[in-house]
This record gives sequence, structure tokens and C-alpha cells, in this order.
Amino acid sequence: MEHGFEKDRQSGSHIAMKAHTFDESGQSTTRTVVVPQKKEIPVGTLRSIIKHSGLDRGLFVQT
Repeated sequence: MEHGFEKDRQSGSHIAMKAHTFDESGQSTTRTVVVPQKKEIPVGTLRSIIKHSGLDRGLFVQT
């Protein structure tokens, strides 16, 4: 479970990842991000994944 996300389901070549987080008041929020299972992801798609994940952009830097 990387950065709180875990695989929820898969439909064809797309994987739905879910993360459950809590805010300061203890209210639960669920984030769902759909990631295409491809060798290369288009830049616009990657930007959308980053935005919806709520994670820092620096975590997505290729090493």
C-alpha cells in the first residue's frame, strides 16, 4: 500500500486505486484515482492522476 493507496478493482487496462484519509476533525474522505496500466502515460493523464491523488508532485518524478 504505497502512500495510502491500494488497488480497489481493475477493468481492462485501467486500475482503480483508493485511499482513505482523515482530516483534523476526524472526518473520513475516500480518494479514488484511475491509472492506466501502460508503459508510458500521456502527460495530461499523469497531471490528472497527480491532481486527483492529492499527493505531492515530486513523488511522481521518474528515477
